[in-house]
Parts: sequence; C-alpha cells; structure tokens
Amino acid sequence: MHQPKNPVHSVLRVEAKGSAWVLKSIEGPAVLVERLYEIGFLPGETITLLGKIPFGGPWLLFVRGATVAVRESEAQCLRF
Repeated sequence: MHQPKNPVHSVLRVEAKGSAWVLKSIEGPAVLVERLYEIGFLPGETITLLGKIPFGGPWLLFVRGATVAVRESEAQCLRF
C-alpha cells in the first residue's frame, strides 16, 4: 500500500513528549471542532505535546502560550 509523503497524524499516534507539530486541520464533530477553535487550536499554530495524564486522563498540550488540557476525544480531532 502506498503511503503519502507527508501523512497527517492525530496527536494520539505521536507519543514523543516535548515534540512540537504544526496543526494542519481539525476534523470531527462540529461541537468539538468549534470548541478547539475557541481555545486557540487554529491551523498553522504550533502545538507541543507536554504529556498525558494516565488512566484515561487528558492530554496536556501547549498552544499559543498556554497549557491546555484536552480530552482524548478532542485530541483525536487534531491533524498534524
């Protein structure tokens, strides 16, 4: 199967704490997409993965100068 040169990944597929990516798009239910836009997740922004709280806890992401905790369902909407 042919893989694209620059595949788009969800944050859940990238586990390197401290890594940063440029957000390409947000895909998912309109309610989640709107919420992510409202808290600063915009295409073109650099997002840094700070960590994940264990046992189903939120993902800790750094965006636009702030640390933001997002649910796993919200993090799955982010495409890099």
